[in-house]
Amino acid sequence: MVQGLQRLENQDGSAEWPSHICDAALAVLDRAADRKPIDDDLLQVAGRQALKQEIINTVQCITSLELNDLLSRQSWWSRFTGATLEERLKFEAASKKVSRAFAVLEQVSKDTDRRIALMRAERADLSASLASLDGAIDYGQTLVSQPAESDDFLFARFQNRLANLITMKAANTMAIQQFKLAEEGLAALNDRFRQIATVLFPLWQQHLFAILNAPGRLARNHKPVEEFLTCHDALKTYFIAEARS
Repeated sequence: MVQGLQRLENQDGSAEWPSHICDAALAVLDRAADRKPIDDDLLQVAGRQALKQEIINTVQCITSLELNDLLSRQSWWSRFTGATLEERLKFEAASKKVSRAFAVLEQVSKDTDRRIALMRAERADLSASLASLDGAIDYGQTLVSQPAESDDFLFARFQNRLANLITMKAANTMAIQQFKLAEEGLAALNDRFRQIATVLFPLWQQHLFAILNAPGRLARNHKPVEEFLTCHDALKTYFIAEARS
């Protein structure tokens, strides 16, 4: 086992791993443990919940957009008193809030893509480190199983280093799974939003413009109104479901 590990080390151009416990053997374990700290920020709930929070904010904007108020102000008296124009302006202002909320969501979605890429890179780095840890752990376990050739203090230090490597391997393995779960959850949520943003929301905007630019009275049985309400309900249903999930 030790000879095989020596050959592996020599492929990197470094000295052979010692065949007994000594300061150089301690250095082998130290090199295996030497890696940059895990980027804990990538697993922070606040960072991972940014997209979900903006979805909740968008729900509030969508639910505040109420076409029924505009439809109820279509009588000749409402048009005469200016109530129809007032409701139309309110409806238009509310629709702009929805569009602005979507613009923010678009940016957060792009930030989420970058966060997912960083998670994947961190996971790949952790996975690569496991191979180094496995080799060093095998090496250390081989040496401690041999008849002692070093003083007790050096042997205890070596055992401590080996125990630290085993703990580090377990922590890295767990972190890989945490990154994988977080990455998959974010990617699934982001994919669902991208589908809405590229298909349903543009359709919603088209129906919205049709209503805002429609001449004369608006009625619930008018085709532009029916199409908008159908699309708006679908948009609202999606975001409410995502906000509650």
